[in-house]
Amino acid sequence: CYARPFVLEKLHVKDRDDIAESTVYLKTKHGFIFKARIYNEIDHTYFGCTSWKGLCKARGFEESMIIIFDIGIFQGTFPHFDQDIWVEIDMIPIFPP
Repeated sequence: CYARPFVLEKLHVKDRDDIAESTVYLKTKHGFIFKARIYNEIDHTYFGCTSWKGLCKARGFEESMIIIFDIGIFQGTFPHFDQDIWVEIDMIPIFPP
């Protein structure tokens, strides 16, 4: 996936084969912000969420809705966001090698 190297760079993972785990803040273009875990394994990177279906239902996301997940990293006392990661709700949130 073309996005995986950019996600790993934002998470300060130097080697895509490093096993790493980070807490991040995902922000949608609709203004929703939620805390999630991102896990990097040797062959893939994925967002940790208890239930994507539950998350979508709770936030009112609908099928085929396009949202932006900004990877927010805490610097100081608040998260900093940028708008480089786009995700479609009906896609599985996994970045393959």
